[in-house]
Amino acid sequence: GGPCSGLSEYPNATISDYGSISGTDAMMKEIYSRGPISCGIDANPLLNYESGVIKDAGAGVDHVISVVGWGKDAQEGSYWIVRNSWGEFWGEMGYVRVAFGA
Repeated sequence: GGPCSGLSEYPNATISDYGSISGTDAMMKEIYSRGPISCGIDANPLLNYESGVIKDAGAGVDHVISVVGWGKDAQEGSYWIVRNSWGEFWGEMGYVRVAFGA
């Protein structure tokens, strides 16, 4: 704790590396070796999401999310674990599970 004060200088954030990948295997390898990846998606299938695995494919790209991992459900199949930016009260504590290929 303590009093708040303004910064006299702002630290610079820099990007040291970026690239483009596609395909399930390449995405898994990148997440495993370097951590979450950013992806552009269509947000429309997410608008009414509450829980479960989304299987609806979007039509375009209008939103950016972070893919943080993957899993497999006995009934739903393989899915990506995705962190959204809409807060922890949305979806599964701010996350959504998206079926591979959706």
